[in-house]
Amino acid sequence: RVKNNLQTIVSLLRMQARRSESDNAKVALNDAAARVLSLTDVHDLLSHTHVEQIELRKLAGRILDHATERHYSNRQTIIETAVIGHEVWLNSTNASAIAPALNELFDNCFKHAFRNSQHGTITVNISEKNEWILLNVIDDGCGMDLSAEDVPDEETSLGLFIVRNLIETNLKGEIDFESQPGAGTAVRIRIPREH
Repeated sequence: RVKNNLQTIVSLLRMQARRSESDNAKVALNDAAARVLSLTDVHDLLSHTHVEQIELRKLAGRILDHATERHYSNRQTIIETAVIGHEVWLNSTNASAIAPALNELFDNCFKHAFRNSQHGTITVNISEKNEWILLNVIDDGCGMDLSAEDVPDEETSLGLFIVRNLIETNLKGEIDFESQPGAGTAVRIRIPREH
């Protein structure tokens, strides 16, 4: 039932985006629809299980597939994607926090990493170490100079603000960015097993 309600919201946002005359409004509405869609993935996976837990590789794979469809269904660029690593289970609360964060990270890869490329890869690597879940989102795109003044931060990028807030505040985790021009970007996330 929740999933159906969320899908209705996604449909309404997409309809409004199509009717909007402003390109900025279209982008904002489509971004909002994608964020809500990531939550429908959580509820869809929950509806197929008898426990209130979700396997993180399946969730990341679904969200990555949706991002791929949104960004590259009509383009010539070939982006290979992979979700690898250990079987890690999240409770529904943590899954609902990580889903929109992953959506933002994948959208950033597609929007920025492969602007001038014909080919690229996005890899999600999931593992556990002691009491931590480790989640790395790595692309081999154009990269960036993290010390440059024009690098987006939480004040200029709603997506980055959402990611940091969900990881650090909701999940009590940590997030680090590694990037160099021409060498891709790695986002490294650590969240406690259960908090």
